[in-house]
Amino acid sequence: MKGRRRRTPIKKVYFYQMIRFHAINGRLTNAAEATLHVSDLAILRGYGVFDFFLIRNGQPLFLEDYLDRFFNSARLVELEMPVSRDELRDQVLELKKANALEKGAIRLVLTGGYAEDSFTPGSPNLLVLAHAYHPPMGLTHPEGVKLVLQEFQREFPEAKTLNYGYAIRMRHQLQDAGAYAGLYHQDQQVLESSRSNIFFVFEGRVLATPADGILPGITRMHILKIADTLMPVEVRPISTSEIRHAREAFLTGSNKPIVPVIQIDEQIIGNGKPGPVTRQLSAAWEDYIQIR
Repeated sequence: MKGRRRRTPIKKVYFYQMIRFHAINGRLTNAAEATLHVSDLAILRGYGVFDFFLIRNGQPLFLEDYLDRFFNSARLVELEMPVSRDELRDQVLELKKANALEKGAIRLVLTGGYAEDSFTPGSPNLLVLAHAYHPPMGLTHPEGVKLVLQEFQREFPEAKTLNYGYAIRMRHQLQDAGAYAGLYHQDQQVLESSRSNIFFVFEGRVLATPADGILPGITRMHILKIADTLMPVEVRPISTSEIRHAREAFLTGSNKPIVPVIQIDEQIIGNGKPGPVTRQLSAAWEDYIQIR
């Protein structure tokens, strides 16, 4: 009797749209020719701020919230925004139209500007960059991920700066540990992940997330709004010792709405599988963004 023929798994193929234009200081520029001078402090000192958000069904998702954070990041690092909020919004919409972006992302970057002395900020350069669509990373980790505790706090926690030096340098440590990301902590207080916010679920379906010393995530903000109608919510300090009591945990971010966390260092979270609250909020998120 002949054995059954083994089926070859079907792989999903994503077709990325070609990006034709970026906007540099308000001017629509061919993507292949978009450049900065080497004297910019973003290059020389890593000084500047940025933000990143998705384009969904032809519309920027939570655009006003991201503009709020971008302007606040600039204020915190003392960079003067060269355009008004309305002008920046117009640049985003113009770039989206020029690239015919129905699905993709926009990155806003404000640099330290050109510096004759290689140190003193000049007039900031404003970059509005278009990106092709990439599937949210959370979709590739439905079974959950492992985090590694790292004692570190970003210099300007509430600002989204260009400096990701620590996270980049630690990538080999994460790979060796089989971890998805680092989980920052300072003075025994949980903070955030390298590119995401962290949530824990404790007994009684209590959802908790750190209050201070973190980047105020836009996805985090909206998850809190959703959760507030479904369960008890606490925004408060969370100690590293509390991790062992967590029933569930998950990360949130702009391009990975909810990523289940099933292990932190050697501590298994809950039963080692994405839990019911994580699944409930993931489903609620999809409904939530449909009407945005």
